[in-house]
Amino acid sequence: MPTEALLAGDREWMAAHFAPLQVMFLDPGYVLALERDPRFQKAHGSASVAVFEGAATVAWRNLDVVFFLSATGALSILFTLCRMGGEEADSTIREADLSEIAPQFVVSRTHIRNILRAAKERGFIGHHGERRQFIRLTPAWITAFNRFMADSLAYSDLTYRLGLAALADHDAPLPA
Repeated sequence: MPTEALLAGDREWMAAHFAPLQVMFLDPGYVLALERDPRFQKAHGSASVAVFEGAATVAWRNLDVVFFLSATGALSILFTLCRMGGEEADSTIREADLSEIAPQFVVSRTHIRNILRAAKERGFIGHHGERRQFIRLTPAWITAFNRFMADSLAYSDLTYRLGLAALADHDAPLPA
């Protein structure tokens, strides 16, 4: 049996996960997830098992991005690069700029270099400047990440609707 702490953590994860959808689609909304409703949590979990294969499909369609999900702090490092202006063609961010904030990610500078190397190998970052000292995210990364997010959000919407249906079935009055 899951502990109440585990269930509470799962409800927090669910609320955070559905928050972007709520911003984009107020109607019909994702209130039960955002309110951390335990009944919805149970219905959602049960209903989602039936379409678990869809999560695998999302992962397979987005393997390049999934790699960065599996490496400690990798996605946060790339997000930080983006927040620092790394999407701009004339970015003036250097690898050393990211390495200086390595403690924020609780990783080593070597780990950050390895993540940047992996991103470069996949065509997700490029170097520019006279001595190619500046790094920037490429359109390939932006496209790959946007596709991953769109797939993930669409799958989340599906599981939410399945959870709603399961909850409605469970709460429906029994026939006389």
